[in-house]
Amino acid sequence: STSGSAMAAHGSWATGPDPTRAWRHVGLPIAVSGASVACATACTNPLDVLKVRLQVMDGATTPGIGGLANGAQPRARPTGMADAFASLVRHEGPLALWKGLTPSLIRAVCYGGLRLGLYRPITVLVDSSPSAGPRPADADGSPPGSPARENGGGGGSMSTKVVAGCASGAFAAALLNPTELIKTRLMADERARGGRGGTNAGGGPGGGARLGPYQVMRAVVNEKGVAGLWRGRAMSMTRS
Repeated sequence: STSGSAMAAHGSWATGPDPTRAWRHVGLPIAVSGASVACATACTNPLDVLKVRLQVMDGATTPGIGGLANGAQPRARPTGMADAFASLVRHEGPLALWKGLTPSLIRAVCYGGLRLGLYRPITVLVDSSPSAGPRPADADGSPPGSPARENGGGGGSMSTKVVAGCASGAFAAALLNPTELIKTRLMADERARGGRGGTNAGGGPGGGARLGPYQVMRAVVNEKGVAGLWRGRAMSMTRS
């Protein structure tokens, strides 16, 4: 059948033992996608920090997981991105623009790689399933299972592409939700590493202690359990 020939043509790299083709069609796209998304994330991290601050600042407290740090004064709500930028740099220093960079890069490499790198394999598997029916030739005339189609031709219907995009994005978002949560907590907290947040007398995680990814993760697990790291996953999956 048509679907059987398609599976035979694609199965060697989608599900079969050929490591060279598996790397070229699955491993390499994941690696390249993850690296490119990580570079973009490092460059745009300041914009992400400003976005989070604008979303969480209410003018009554300084943003922080535990509220106001020791000796901190409430700040006026920023009126826009420029005002948020000036306030952040003035109170916490320029390095505060790169708060949450570590979990952001981990998420970028894994999330970006999985979301983009798994798109083609999922498209092929959906096209190759018996329920997908006969696969039409591409606009350039490439028949199902042809090398041109296998190597990145525009094969697959629009519905197949939508399903593959949604599936790869939702899977990556669900798997990497803990990094998204930790990143957002760090960006929202003035005590996170990268700023000028002080430490309390005991140097513990409370009060004015400076926070890092591990401290944030431990605080979430202690408060909500391991499942707390996946809070908000439904919205993240829907967005992705």
